[in-house]
Amino acid sequence: MRGGFSRQFGQTAPAISAGTAAATGIPQQSGGNAVQGRGIVFQYQTPNVATLNHGASSGAQNIQFDNNSTFLWLRATFSCDISAAEFTVSSQPVPLITLNITDTGNGMSFMNGPIPVYEIAGLSGSLPYILPTPQFIQPNASYSFQFANYDAAVNYTNVRYQLHGYRIFATDMSTVRAILQQGF
Repeated sequence: MRGGFSRQFGQTAPAISAGTAAATGIPQQSGGNAVQGRGIVFQYQTPNVATLNHGASSGAQNIQFDNNSTFLWLRATFSCDISAAEFTVSSQPVPLITLNITDTGNGMSFMNGPIPVYEIAGLSGSLPYILPTPQFIQPNASYSFQFANYDAAVNYTNVRYQLHGYRIFATDMSTVRAILQQGF
């Protein structure tokens, strides 16, 4: 088994050092009674882009991450529709939309140019896109998501991008690393 994930089903997580135990519990206001390892499953979603006209770009859609936890981003999905029309999972549109993601705190971009969204996220309701390497998002970070429609004729509505992962209730990276090395 991979390092950090050696527990069998039903086993509890190993104890961590006394210096970090108090800092890693799930706060009461964040569902502290629902013990889920050393963190809590969580999803962030971009604000809804109500309409993305053909040939147009959205304004920056920002996500401000919580200040009391580190977010471990593992997977991504997106959703949209055409003129708010109904669809099923099998008839969901695959939009001709690009996405550029930027960490606004340090100006770092996650790609060298806008990428078709279907290349970096799975369709909602189906399998998510699994990131090649998990991304640790520091407490209080802010990411900007810029969408652009390159379809010649179709306007997309209700465009959203979802980040799937979990929140780790420790704010310093040495504690986060120690938790991950010992497993959830």
